[in-house]
Amino acid sequence: MFWQRRNIEDYLYISVGKIAGIDAGPTSVQVAADVSFSLGIDAAKLQFGGHAIDERPVHMKYLEQIRPILEACAYSYRDPMVEIGDWVKFKTTMHWATMHPDSGRDGEDRVVVFVTPYPQPEGGDDLILLGSTCHLTDRTGSVGRMGSNSDTLYEIASSPDLDTRPCCGLDSNAAEAACQLDRIVTEEGPRWQAQQVEGFARVLHVVDSINVTRSVVATPLYVKLTDPTSFRSRRLARKRRKAIEKHGVEFIPGKYRKLKYT
Repeated sequence: MFWQRRNIEDYLYISVGKIAGIDAGPTSVQVAADVSFSLGIDAAKLQFGGHAIDERPVHMKYLEQIRPILEACAYSYRDPMVEIGDWVKFKTTMHWATMHPDSGRDGEDRVVVFVTPYPQPEGGDDLILLGSTCHLTDRTGSVGRMGSNSDTLYEIASSPDLDTRPCCGLDSNAAEAACQLDRIVTEEGPRWQAQQVEGFARVLHVVDSINVTRSVVATPLYVKLTDPTSFRSRRLARKRRKAIEKHGVEFIPGKYRKLKYT
């Protein structure tokens, strides 16, 4: 339920399955086994001997344990050595929105997309993060359809088990569709869903051609606001909340572009 996830306000997206799949050493075995069940734990305050027990979900404690491992092995997504299957880290401004399929009738959004702003300056690199909406920790406005030739990409990205999919790259249609997402989300999506974020992601594909902007397509472990307590961050959070309360999370053509942004 939505209210059960509000205790992690600075995280926009967390994949518990990916967290459980990372080995932190001999002490991680029991913790990793418990991670899959941690989202169902009530975050009520527990008391023992007059002291509050750490009430964070198990997966958040485990994430703290594996973060140094990821820091040591992950590349910057801008690193030219990045390959399919690598872990990358990012700290950059991104837009985000949910999406539904390009073909067929509109339905519930099952894909969430995070993108670096479009267009990137010459020589810049695009980062496109794809994940299932089941891993979102906050309500998110929709951008509508995913774009032409995106059916295969949508099927891949909408799977809750995307983290267990072999990283063997994307076919040409899926890769082309992925490279259009930064433009779609930046130009058509709710612009109040843009902020500096950080996190880790596993690379699904790298598009590196002299004819297009270098693009790294990945699936995130987590996406976290870099400064959730700042005045600007709180103001943007209020704007997102008010817009979603007014418009819901469905795409309404033209509505978002009528809003005034600062």
